[in-house]
Amino acid sequence: MNGHFLRDPFDDEAIDEFVDGFRVIAAAMDRTEEWTRERIRRNCAALGLPAHINVALGEYLRRVAAAGLSREGAFREMLDWWATVVP
Repeated sequence: MNGHFLRDPFDDEAIDEFVDGFRVIAAAMDRTEEWTRERIRRNCAALGLPAHINVALGEYLRRVAAAGLSREGAFREMLDWWATVVP
């Protein structure tokens, strides 16, 4: 799961290591709302939108699509962000 594997032999050490990795992922998943805000900030910066203006959701989505900001890229960034933000 997300680069965490239960390694052979399946001894207590391997299981503890896997469980620790899973706990980090679970804690990160609890921070999805925080990531959503971070992603929108990153998208706005990439689109050159000033922080002090209001942008309608439809316009924001149109600009994101036109800029080619991919969901796959956002997912990879989220995994990287989780790895660095979550203790």
